Amino acid sequence: MKKIPLLFISIIIVFIAHARDRKADPDSIPVLSTSGERIRYVNRLLENGRLNDKEEFRRFLKQAEDFAETSGDELLKKELEFVRKTARTYAEQNAEKRLEVFREIIRDYPPEHSPLYHAVCLHYIGQNEFVLERYGEAFGNLLKAQEIFERIGLENVPNIGKYLHDLALDYYFFKNYDEVIRFMKQSVALPRFNANLDMQRYNTLGMAYLKQSRLDSARIYLDTALRKALRYKDSVWVGITSGNLGQVFFRKEDYDRAYTYYNDYYRLNRHTYDYPEIPIEACLRLAALYMALDSMPQARDFIRRSREYLPNPELFRFGDQQRFEISKKEYYRTLYTYYTRLPDYRKALAYHDSLTTAEKLETDTYNSALIKLTENQLQLREHESRIALQQRESTRLRLRYGILIFAVFLFAVIGFTLYYMVRLRRRKEKEVMLERQRVTDLKKEKTEAELRKAREDIDRFVRQMNEKNTWINRITEELEQLKLLHAEEQRTLDATMCKLKKARILTDEDWMDFRNSFDTVFPEFKERIKSGYPALTDAELRYLMLLRLELEHKEMALVLGVSAATIRVTWNRVRKKLGGSPGDTPETIMQRLERNGKSGSLAG
Repeated sequence: MKKIPLLFISIIIVFIAHARDRKADPDSIPVLSTSGERIRYVNRLLENGRLNDKEEFRRFLKQAEDFAETSGDELLKKELEFVRKTARTYAEQNAEKRLEVFREIIRDYPPEHSPLYHAVCLHYIGQNEFVLERYGEAFGNLLKAQEIFERIGLENVPNIGKYLHDLALDYYFFKNYDEVIRFMKQSVALPRFNANLDMQRYNTLGMAYLKQSRLDSARIYLDTALRKALRYKDSVWVGITSGNLGQVFFRKEDYDRAYTYYNDYYRLNRHTYDYPEIPIEACLRLAALYMALDSMPQARDFIRRSREYLPNPELFRFGDQQRFEISKKEYYRTLYTYYTRLPDYRKALAYHDSLTTAEKLETDTYNSALIKLTENQLQLREHESRIALQQRESTRLRLRYGILIFAVFLFAVIGFTLYYMVRLRRRKEKEVMLERQRVTDLKKEKTEAELRKAREDIDRFVRQMNEKNTWINRITEELEQLKLLHAEEQRTLDATMCKLKKARILTDEDWMDFRNSFDTVFPEFKERIKSGYPALTDAELRYLMLLRLELEHKEMALVLGVSAATIRVTWNRVRKKLGGSPGDTPETIMQRLERNGKSGSLAG
């Protein structure tokens, strides 16, 4: 027995047409406790057409914005800003123009800064592309939007219930019931968008299971949809969900329970003349049930009643033709079954031809949509391939530029570092040089001071010696004058003279001071002489030191407190030890010592 399918498109229209009317009331916004509930409330009013009046729309939006500002509800403020930007799409009937608006608005919401509203724009772009039968592009944008929603977190998208339902219905159109079930299950786990979608999401989920012949699951969700319709007191949806539950029991051949639900479907929708496909479907389902029970007169009666709802083609509104074709196909199917059961094969064959034509039209339409989807997907893949190729090329160029910039930057850093290090090294070298110069200057100053002091000490020493020599000479002269005195006085004088000559004018302390001063003025002289001529005695070394001061033998004798003969003996020993000749003088010996330095010979 043929099964009567769900009139999918009619359900969408019914959902829109029978939305419960309610005046827009901005005072209701503060009553709602969360930003998500307030955002859904605003969008419910927009979806149900309750703000079509421009003046009412402006008034409501202004009051809602004032509340959002006063309460500090930033999420609501952003939503109202988005509503203002998209307001021109609400009354626009041309899907192409709506598409242009959303493509313009999405530029204001880059994904890195406003991922939520970027995804919302993608969703509406996809939905309008679907209306324009650009199915490949539509699914591409819808799935991109869904990916962003999932990345944000579905619970953080206030209107996610609507977006999931839109996407599920698009998959329902292409009979991809697995995807319908997946998205609808996500939807039922989240807050409802509005009463109609709350009922419809369970109904759609149940019908997807029914299409897969998973009758138990279909019954569970359709029963939930019916209970929600009863709670919302929506008689149209009570009838629709009852009719769908009747389908479950009809396929289980539980005709008694199927009749109960079918009868409710017909009873609640028999006066729905604005959308005649609904009472037509109710009548045809009851006719099919009576045929299954072999009650042909009752079946004929409901077939007759369904004919009464068939619309006049001249009065069709936009979209009516498609719904009429679906209703007409079900009408032909029921009449074909009816006349086959009578049997009246001539009429059965005639309705079978009509049914075949109607099914072919439906199949052609569906296949055309599939072909468009495939073509769009191929075009989309080609476009994506071109974009991917461009992106790879762009990535390569960016990589090259990046490497080049990095290399330039690296060279600049290295150059700057080297320059800085060279400058730093030069500065340090300069500082070291200045420090060395300062130390040298200090040492020089110190050496010069010490040298001046040593020279002053030597000069003072020589001066003292000269003064002593002068004193001795004066005493000698005085003593010579006293030689003429009395003999006793002469003897006393001789004793004094002898004692004086034996006395040493240079004391040990004086000698130590002299030697230190001499070493300061001539720091290398004594060491050089001692290392070159280790056989020299201390007396001979003193002789050379006094000779370096350019003292004559007479002066040396006075300084050392010895006789001139002793000095001459010392000179002869020194000359021999230094390798001098009999013709050498003390001055020539000293000159060769100074000239030859540490050489071991004074020859020449």
